[in-house]
Amino acid sequence: IHGRGTRMTRIPMIGIASRWRGTRIGSMAVSLLLAEAITQARGAGIEETEISWILETNHAMLNLARSLPAYHTRTFRIYEREL
Repeated sequence: IHGRGTRMTRIPMIGIASRWRGTRIGSMAVSLLLAEAITQARGAGIEETEISWILETNHAMLNLARSLPAYHTRTFRIYEREL
């Protein structure tokens, strides 16, 4: 959804079926999906795209994000404790 004056969008989650994780096809599918999302956003006049909700243990997605002309802004952690 793009309204006038909006210059930023978010891609909250990108996932791949477990049987394709760690394969070239899975990596290519996620890369192409992300590239298409960025291309569509640019076509709509969006200047910034945020990729969020990436687990610290998801090294494949973190490496993909690092390969983009992007920067890391924040890290949020959820800790569990008894109330």
